[in-house]
Amino acid sequence: KAPDDIGMSGYLSVLQMDKGDMNAAHQLAAEVLEKEPDNPDAALVESLWHIEQQEIDLAQQHAEAVVRTEPDNPRGWFAKGLVHMYRQEHAEAITAIETALRQTPNHVGTIVTLGWARFAARDVLGAERTFRQAVTADGTFAEAHGGLAVMLIFQKRLDEARRETQIPQGLG
Repeated sequence: KAPDDIGMSGYLSVLQMDKGDMNAAHQLAAEVLEKEPDNPDAALVESLWHIEQQEIDLAQQHAEAVVRTEPDNPRGWFAKGLVHMYRQEHAEAITAIETALRQTPNHVGTIVTLGWARFAARDVLGAERTFRQAVTADGTFAEAHGGLAVMLIFQKRLDEARRETQIPQGLG
């Protein structure tokens, strides 16, 4: 394959991943990386694949490759954040996910993940603010309401928590 074809195959692996076919995405990404080790699209797929497999050292290597090649790649920073979360490196996880959010400020899934990272760091108030930000970004995202409800329960604000748990039920 010509280099352009390899680059397109890296991008195709991301599309396969986004479609939900992670096995095919992983196979294609691995082939791309054999020919073009610095391909950021294939490295992203491989990072997320290895996170799913709980092969965190490999996931980290690929996430590092993404942000080294594309320092503004939000998904690369998100993958780095997930690696840090897995390792319970809370401050590093929060920093990486916040870096991703600077590129995609209203991406509700990333905001929710940041909320859980703050919760894991035992910052319940920060997590509450973050889940409220997620609800503002997308009021139909049930996990944002669920995360907010958990933070309210931890603060013994049970009536508010109960209301938050009822919102997602009405979304279905």
